[in-house]
Amino acid sequence: MLIPHGALVLVLDGAHVQLLRNRGRDTGPDLEPVPSDRLRRCGTRADRHDDRARVRDVIEAVDPLLAAGTPLILVAPPDLLGAMRSELPPQARRHVIAEIGRDLAGCAPHELAERLHRAPA
Repeated sequence: MLIPHGALVLVLDGAHVQLLRNRGRDTGPDLEPVPSDRLRRCGTRADRHDDRARVRDVIEAVDPLLAAGTPLILVAPPDLLGAMRSELPPQARRHVIAEIGRDLAGCAPHELAERLHRAPA
């Protein structure tokens, strides 16, 4: 899969959240973490039993970064991916270029970039 330069990759699982930006080329992605204290707090929520509320918090933290029409790739296990999809505001949904229904939250940025690049488009 091509990952456009500047695209955001939102990776979520039951305990972790990562937001990365492609600083490399479309064909040679180089993902680097996007610092966000608000997003970091979402990843360390003590109440992990309410996935829907956690997903809502993550989407609210990421939404301002999507205002300029930045392409977005969602990566999460299938149940969380569905929650992410339903919680995204309509204007942000238009910018989703790919959805990966796998738990890749434990991957380092370079490994995630490799896996996404090898994924079918």
